[in-house]
Amino acid sequence: MSINGMHNMETILQGILPPQILQTLEADGDSPEELLKADLLSELQKDKPDKAKIGHLQKLTFNLRKREKPTFHDYPFLLEEKFIKREFFLRQPEVSEASLQQNWTSLINMVTECTKQDRFENTEGEIGLLKYVDTKIAITKRVKKLQPAISVEKATYIPTSVASEAPRLVIISHEDDHELSNGFLLHDGNVVEMRDTKNVMEMVLFLSQAYYAWDLQYPIQYQVLGFLQLFLLKDRLSPFERSCSFFKFEKRLRSLQHVE
Repeated sequence: MSINGMHNMETILQGILPPQILQTLEADGDSPEELLKADLLSELQKDKPDKAKIGHLQKLTFNLRKREKPTFHDYPFLLEEKFIKREFFLRQPEVSEASLQQNWTSLINMVTECTKQDRFENTEGEIGLLKYVDTKIAITKRVKKLQPAISVEKATYIPTSVASEAPRLVIISHEDDHELSNGFLLHDGNVVEMRDTKNVMEMVLFLSQAYYAWDLQYPIQYQVLGFLQLFLLKDRLSPFERSCSFFKFEKRLRSLQHVE
């Protein structure tokens, strides 16, 4: 960190930490980033943590936490919807809300064109298109069967997750009008309800964002997440293992991109 950066961090710390705590931590020789991390961990241990302060410290401690590669077990705020989203945008600062919507629209149009070419009858809207994609890019070699990365359940569904389960999305549909109401992110025994995420694009985006926020690799069975990474997030740098059928379908879609 530069000298100016150190001075700026010290100024930030003086505005956040009580003087007696700041003096104690400085006496121990901790760096400014370590002091902010200590304050974040201290806030998380309170009965009623200050969410605004946590959001502020989430940003200030990001570089340190990224180097340490912690999990949500270390920072439980990363099991909350808004903090997962913030962590994603800290990791992918070049991504904007506007670009995501534009990418989604383009993606839906290209996949719809493919379904027409294949004479695939889709009766489930955007979810049906994602199911179509999933069948086109599925891994063919023998692998352990997992719950679907993205699934739709009835309103009576009770979300539960088992230990070591890879993050997956369950979208809730009302039986009377087939409208999608909300969704749940399930991972490693945890259930994250999506309270501020209402449409299909936002729900599948949130699933992708969680993998980035938690710094996880997709299971090879979840090819659809790699597909979303390439065509929704436009991230070609983060590696994932593609199936042979993925390469074929990707080539087909990219040929349609040139036609748009």
